[in-house]
Amino acid sequence: MSKIEETVAILKTLGLPAAQQNERSALTLLALLDLKKDATWTASKKRTIRIHDIIVFIQENYARQYAENTRETIRRQTIHQFEQAGIVVRNPDDPFRPTNSPNTVYSISDDALEVVRKYSTSNWQSAVEGFVKNKGKLNELKIPITEHDKLPDVILYDGQKNQIFLIEAVTAHGPLSPKRQHELEVTLKDCTARRIYVSAFPDFREFKRHIDNIAWETEVWIENNPDHMIHFDGLKFVAAYSD
Repeated sequence: MSKIEETVAILKTLGLPAAQQNERSALTLLALLDLKKDATWTASKKRTIRIHDIIVFIQENYARQYAENTRETIRRQTIHQFEQAGIVVRNPDDPFRPTNSPNTVYSISDDALEVVRKYSTSNWQSAVEGFVKNKGKLNELKIPITEHDKLPDVILYDGQKNQIFLIEAVTAHGPLSPKRQHELEVTLKDCTARRIYVSAFPDFREFKRHIDNIAWETEVWIENNPDHMIHFDGLKFVAAYSD
């Protein structure tokens, strides 16, 4: 198989939706890994890269041309699903950088890098099983990963209490407002875990700008005071609420 065909096979094995088992997504992953046609999978490496740089890499190394106006397609139809699947990390150098910032960068996750380096080796299958076991919680919890643009920036799962923390980075998408909380409740109507909503702010100045648009019965976390949280009313601190 060609390098692109091998990459599509990897994406399929890792459980990516059918809409991401295509050449565009394969080329995007190869760019993230800085992996050229003749390189072995063990040569895959971690680096931070903009979508513009992904397009340039694809053209220079795989002779496929994507116009600059296709950046949004790559971001919404490939990168977002990679993030939700635990394959990609957005802005690892600055998690509070807005998504639409021209400086937004992406990198392969450590877990995904470890797996792809083992492709076509005797350790491949066990590596995949370990990755899927650790990253496949979204499907089990009935969280619709295909509706990536409706999900928050970060989802954390507490298996012991069967509850999820839904964390929104305010500088990227705004706080968890009453409208946003309602949208998430609709999106997650089939989710089997209890839900805790958190708005993440970089500092108190940003918090003050949005204080009148934060939903009740949600939590606030502030980066420059990371050991404390602010609770917006409710029965008790950091608890999941139902209607």
